Amino acid sequence: MKKPNEPLKELPRILVAQNIYMSGGVAATVALLPIFIWNVTKTQRHGRGLNMPRAITIFNPLNGTSCSNITDVACWQYGIPTHMMWLFWELRNGNVGLSYTFMVPDSQHFYTDMILRQQSKHLPFCVDSSVVYNDAGVPSSRYALKDYKPQGVKASNKSADMMLGHLLFSNFLTTKVNVSKDQKKVTTKKEHVVPEIKNSKPRNPKSKSPTTQNRKQDAKLGRNYK
Repeated sequence: MKKPNEPLKELPRILVAQNIYMSGGVAATVALLPIFIWNVTKTQRHGRGLNMPRAITIFNPLNGTSCSNITDVACWQYGIPTHMMWLFWELRNGNVGLSYTFMVPDSQHFYTDMILRQQSKHLPFCVDSSVVYNDAGVPSSRYALKDYKPQGVKASNKSADMMLGHLLFSNFLTTKVNVSKDQKKVTTKKEHVVPEIKNSKPRNPKSKSPTTQNRKQDAKLGRNYK
């Protein structure tokens, strides 16, 4: 007989069924990947050929925020576009969470991994993919203790390649999971509030824009996407 607070030993059947459903959507996200590559390539500041996508995987235990909110707070607000690849429920240390893999432009791969590791200090998620190294051999984890503020224009779902995943799996990307004490009933609760990032001090209207001031710094971090 299971104890009331005993950790789960296997994924509930309803979540297994949802994993099967979500796996079927991977074909659509793969089919739209070339559109994402085209969009991030044509908007590079410097011509460097194809801006190929790079995968990043995070694990979200869903005890404070949703995958959609993490993407918004840790990527879009920093001007980083994302392309959803796959999403599935996972049982880790007796707790249910979502493993989320998405693509980012190669030109922003290092920058994205660095920001995600910074934001993981404030939001309840962890980065599962490997640490990224820049051209100088510096690991993204080196800047994990810093807190860079969003700069430039926020990325948004402007085209089909970014919208489809969030349309197909919006219910999973914006929900938190709740497993009852008897470990038999699993319910999800939609999360509507996007966590806010504290902005820096108000900018003097006569001063130069943050984008202009930080252009050299952004270039060092590999941020080449407008």
